[in-house]
Amino acid sequence: MEVLQASPMPFPPLPGSAIAPVERAPRTMTTLLVGKLLCGAAGDHPCRIRNLSATGMLVETSQPLLPGQPVTVELRGGDRLDAAVAWAASGRAGLRFLVPASVDAILANARPHDAVQSFARLWAPARGPSAAS
Repeated sequence: MEVLQASPMPFPPLPGSAIAPVERAPRTMTTLLVGKLLCGAAGDHPCRIRNLSATGMLVETSQPLLPGQPVTVELRGGDRLDAAVAWAASGRAGLRFLVPASVDAILANARPHDAVQSFARLWAPARGPSAAS
């Protein structure tokens, strides 16, 4: 994993754009974590967490999302982060946390070597007593 340090800076609008610059928190971590995107009535969907900061994250998901939509990301350890969709395009979305998160705490609970197994556990069907052999 690569740790990136940056200072907050506004991102200028594209030439000819009427969109104002956006203040963002420093991008703290470029990573790949797996989680579950909880979308209320739209159900639960797997997601990959690509970038993470104290104020939000970039996720990849097949679930269509809309700006302003409330969502919750459930992490491997069971922690849940409430957020709102800031933007969404082409299977990616920027999520803005409702309450700043501790990146250190999130990463402390993540073990990169078993990300694939954790993804499988998130989406494996529940096993009942009759499934045991």
